[in-house]
Amino acid sequence: MAGQLSKMLFWLWPPLEARHADRRIVEPSDQEFQDYFSGVVLSLQSQPTPSPLFDEAKRVQDSELARHKALEDKGQSFVVSAGLAVSVISLVPSLFSEKQELPLTWSVIVGLVYFLAILHFVIAALYGLKARGRARLMQPSADTFVSSASLTAVEQIAYVVAQAKWNEPALMKKSNYVLVSERMFFRGLGLLVGGLFVVIATTIATKFAGSACPIPFAGAPWL
Repeated sequence: MAGQLSKMLFWLWPPLEARHADRRIVEPSDQEFQDYFSGVVLSLQSQPTPSPLFDEAKRVQDSELARHKALEDKGQSFVVSAGLAVSVISLVPSLFSEKQELPLTWSVIVGLVYFLAILHFVIAALYGLKARGRARLMQPSADTFVSSASLTAVEQIAYVVAQAKWNEPALMKKSNYVLVSERMFFRGLGLLVGGLFVVIATTIATKFAGSACPIPFAGAPWL
């Protein structure tokens, strides 16, 4: 029962799921990095030809770094898109003159829908920024080159694999942030389109109601 309730809450408000997932993701310590590195070295000791394994390890590392860049770029795209969407919402009232005012009930409904849309866009932008935030990532640099120069071939493979393993928690967090940003953005977009539809439909209905043909002889004195 609790699991079903959690799933429903996560579906209704995706940031809750991201916060819950963040608490379960544990970033490795320096000691854990060393332990993992040593374990990989031991597992590779029996490999007679380490060169192909080194190439494969580099491909894994390059793939993780490319994923990191793709997540940050996607987060940036949602930040920009959310800003544009909020700008569109701010322009909606100016599209309708005083002669096209909505009934009070529909005005309240549309105002609430637009408020929820803005809220979703703001949160989408915030999580897009979180996806672009700094993270504890190990990337090839001059320091890593110097530190790995004295290692054996097997140790160099283990070092590259351990770096990729180190980056996994940070990439998982960024992936969760991008997912939340995406969900909130598209929900906000749906609310925006729904609000515009209500405004346009109600305005058209009001116009038709105001321009209805009068009943013949309705004001005649003999009726």
